[in-house]
Amino acid sequence: MDSQGTVTLAQFCIDQQGAFEPAEWIARGAVDGKCIAVAAHYLSMTSWYGHDEELGHLALDLDPEITKNAVFEREVRDSVFSLAQFSRMVRYGIALRKLGGESKPAFALTPEGEATPHFVRV
Repeated sequence: MDSQGTVTLAQFCIDQQGAFEPAEWIARGAVDGKCIAVAAHYLSMTSWYGHDEELGHLALDLDPEITKNAVFEREVRDSVFSLAQFSRMVRYGIALRKLGGESKPAFALTPEGEATPHFVRV
């Protein structure tokens, strides 16, 4: 997954944190495959995202192997999916959403491929 894909996935997870809909995760899994399963499994293990139980079940439904620690670690290590960058974007986006009222967090890519958060008025 490239940087733009990570930004898109992070934005999806930010939106879902506030309005969780399991069917949207399943539909997204048909497109993003392992990446959405990795995201669901990772977020199910955090203390800050919420929806732990539902995300754990979704990760298992999307890719039963991903819930095994060795498989999860291999997917994170071997893919271009930056879990650290994804985590920062999601946490920061959730905080921005909470602070910004009607503003919606979004991310722009720098020339180096790093995602920088900003607000978009909705």
